[in-house]
Amino acid sequence: MWAAFKSRDANGNGNPNDEIPYSDRNNGNSIFNSTYGAFGIGSLGNTQFGNYIDLGDDNRIRLFAITDNFRQQLEWLNKLYNNGYLDPEMFTQDIPTFTAKGEQDLIGSFFANGSPEIIGAKNMDDFITAPPPKGPSGKAVFNNTGPTFSIGSFVISRQNKFPAETMRWVDYYYGYEGTLLIWLGEEGVSYVKNSDGSLSITDLIRNNPNGLNQPQSIGQYAIGWAGGGCPTFATEEMERARLNPIVFDSYEVIKPYIGLKAMPILSFTTEEQDQLNPLISDIVTYIDESKVQFVTGRRPLSQWDAYVRDLKNMGADRYVALYQASWDRYSGK
Repeated sequence: MWAAFKSRDANGNGNPNDEIPYSDRNNGNSIFNSTYGAFGIGSLGNTQFGNYIDLGDDNRIRLFAITDNFRQQLEWLNKLYNNGYLDPEMFTQDIPTFTAKGEQDLIGSFFANGSPEIIGAKNMDDFITAPPPKGPSGKAVFNNTGPTFSIGSFVISRQNKFPAETMRWVDYYYGYEGTLLIWLGEEGVSYVKNSDGSLSITDLIRNNPNGLNQPQSIGQYAIGWAGGGCPTFATEEMERARLNPIVFDSYEVIKPYIGLKAMPILSFTTEEQDQLNPLISDIVTYIDESKVQFVTGRRPLSQWDAYVRDLKNMGADRYVALYQASWDRYSGK
């Protein structure tokens, strides 16, 4: 598919060399995250992708970035990169650059994660959802999803002189009206209630006169679009109003392939967190940098053993042990 897209002037502009089979708006992380399952990694879901933690076949925590599975994924991505199927700028480009390429009809595929508008409104409707690829085992598995709830959306500092009032304010957002405000914004401006009781975003949001895409335009009224976690409870009614219908169609495509133990972010004792912080800083940064180097060929995969030794020397075993202790508490062991 990617070979045909690259070689046959898929956008029909007369230039057979400007097509980009796959591009990424998330510094290249999306192609890793969306194909972990194909290589038998990422079984705890995307809340742990950034920490490179999952469960091994023995049902114990492991650092999957030092497994043969991860190496196989790197080899596959390196082959795609060498064949010209991956955007060489995707590890450094910002979202506006990605969207501009989409508006020019240069991109053949991308990972949306609920925001297909990010490719640009001009060509957004030309894309459909594809099932995840099959890995070396011959199975197609999708692990880039998470639990239906998360933790850590709100804290009160010790300097706050009005904690009770602050909690009442936050509690408002867990109610129906507060959730509407967070995700849909201002009634009559960014959304309306229809006669049948359903909700719809307005034309101001859907066809913004200033050329903003839907997340950008609704983000001017609904604070949930600013990024980060929100203390709120979202209903399907609101989700169907604010999200593009393709999101729900995509879920039906992906649903049969989901096979993971999705979980919230793990918590640690103060002592554990003090030990974990420097380990995360060293280990995660090193993996983040190395995986891009391996894929682009700036570091040959013949240095894999040296890479694993480096992580061991950085304290990978202790890193895993700290996550194992937290996982044991979470799972009631």
